[in-house]
Amino acid sequence: MNMKKIAAALVGVALLGSWPLVSSYAQEEKAQSADMPELIVLVVNRQQVFVQSKAGQDMRTKLQGIFTTIEAAEKAELDQVIADAQALVQKKAIMASEEFKKQQRELAQREEFTKYKFTQERNATRAEAQEQIAAAMLKILQDLMQESNGTLLLDQTNLIMSSLEYDVTSQTVARLDQTLPTVDVKRVTYDELVERQKAAQEAAKASGEASE
Repeated sequence: MNMKKIAAALVGVALLGSWPLVSSYAQEEKAQSADMPELIVLVVNRQQVFVQSKAGQDMRTKLQGIFTTIEAAEKAELDQVIADAQALVQKKAIMASEEFKKQQRELAQREEFTKYKFTQERNATRAEAQEQIAAAMLKILQDLMQESNGTLLLDQTNLIMSSLEYDVTSQTVARLDQTLPTVDVKRVTYDELVERQKAAQEAAKASGEASE
């Protein structure tokens, strides 16, 4: 037997020897794939739920009324700042330069604080109203996941493309309309926010002292 035939025979033996291992690995991989649960992806457009649901519409109507009140209060304070600034200008001739500049800075700070204060009120009022809807929506989505044996939930705004998706937006809106048709919307004042912050700081301090 020449060298080429010997080499071919050796390669054949090597391949035959390795075949059971390759076959066994393939069968094991196939078995593992069969044991894996089916991937069921649920998709919801939460923004659409806020827009279409009765709770979302009720929230927007109530927020509009509260924001009108906040804007009126903000305008009144800013108008007072403007009036004080005009009065300061009229007294400029009889004031020391440094004192005039100091009061100018104080008026500018009052203006900025007024805008900041009422912006915080708007944000906090909106956030507390939205939280009611978000909490109810979460419970509904948990139920839908359980009922459909879902394995993954995505927000449609973050999804580019998927052939496995199951859109539950309309179901979420329907169930939300039944469980939460209206929202309790209350104005959160800046003073309330300050008090909450103080309470949170005191609680954190007490917790830290207790753990020492």
